[in-house]
Amino acid sequence: MIRFKTTAPLVAVGLFLVVYLVPQATGLRINTSTSMPRGVYRSVAGAVRRDAVAAVCLPPAIARFGMERHYLGAGSCPDGSEPVVKVLAAVAGDRVEVTADAVLVNGVRLPHSRPLDRDRGGRELLPFAAGEHRLEPGEVWLYSPYEERSWDSRYFGPVRIENVTTIVEPLVTFR
Repeated sequence: MIRFKTTAPLVAVGLFLVVYLVPQATGLRINTSTSMPRGVYRSVAGAVRRDAVAAVCLPPAIARFGMERHYLGAGSCPDGSEPVVKVLAAVAGDRVEVTADAVLVNGVRLPHSRPLDRDRGGRELLPFAAGEHRLEPGEVWLYSPYEERSWDSRYFGPVRIENVTTIVEPLVTFR
């Protein structure tokens, strides 16, 4: 029989279960990023569509870069990274234009979308190729209307719709 001199290990395991496993098992997502309002989001039934909020597992190379720079933490995606929670600003057939001043979708400027030269750590950021891009079938453009420093598609481009794990809506959030 194992005896602990303190209850700390049991508290740690209990806290892990309550904070991580229980929400995942019940369709809840905890967002700690400033890209969207922080809080608890729940998975909802619904199609991938423009302006939906989604949890997305980034492609492995992009996720690896995000983890190296600490934009992403460990999580439930197949590569071990956490999903990002972003607005789907554009879907197949939409025109996305990346300029030095903003990203436009179908000619409409997205607020807080100017590609930045540097991240918060002073490291260089490279925007996705400037110009107009028509999204192909099966592609989505990720965006945060809440944070001008969000790491989103303006830096890595569109992602495949298969990377969308679920559509979410806020349950309890705070700024």
